[in-house]
Amino acid sequence: MDNSAILNNQGRALLDSGRPAEALQYIDKSLSINPNISITWFNKAEALARLNRYNEALSCYDTALQINPNSTVAARIWHTKGILLMRLNRYNEALYCYDTALQINPNDDMLWNNKAYALIAIGNHAEAINSCDMALRINPNNTSAQNNKRVAISRLNESVGIERDPSYGDRVRNRISDIEFNASLNEW
Repeated sequence: MDNSAILNNQGRALLDSGRPAEALQYIDKSLSINPNISITWFNKAEALARLNRYNEALSCYDTALQINPNSTVAARIWHTKGILLMRLNRYNEALYCYDTALQINPNDDMLWNNKAYALIAIGNHAEAINSCDMALRINPNNTSAQNNKRVAISRLNESVGIERDPSYGDRVRNRISDIEFNASLNEW
């Protein structure tokens, strides 16, 4: 194993132990020896994201993808970049990442689930349900996909009700308020 790989592995170990600032030092040393290893750029992106240096992290994800655009590792990089974009409320960009990752690895239930979450965030509930169904076909025990599907169905039903009857949304909100109020009374 060359020095670059050793430094990267040490950086990854520090990252996994919750020490991203220290990890970044090792990862940068690794990149100074060999800047053409996508997993090292991925590790740098992860360290930067944990340090809340999001724009730098996104740039590192892009560099990793330029080096190795079509491998299983690339699917993981696209997926993780999508997660960061979701954290930044950049849902359409996250969807692009998830769709790209799914072209490489269509059998990843968490990718389908995260795509569903992004679709829910932008209000595309019908498509979110389809993505949840794909996740659940791959892994019927994916509780996150089960929950996202329930949310998407609920929001779809609510939006359909609002279109049919403009007061539907107010009635639902009032009913929820009544339930919450009654629940708080029961706590006394």
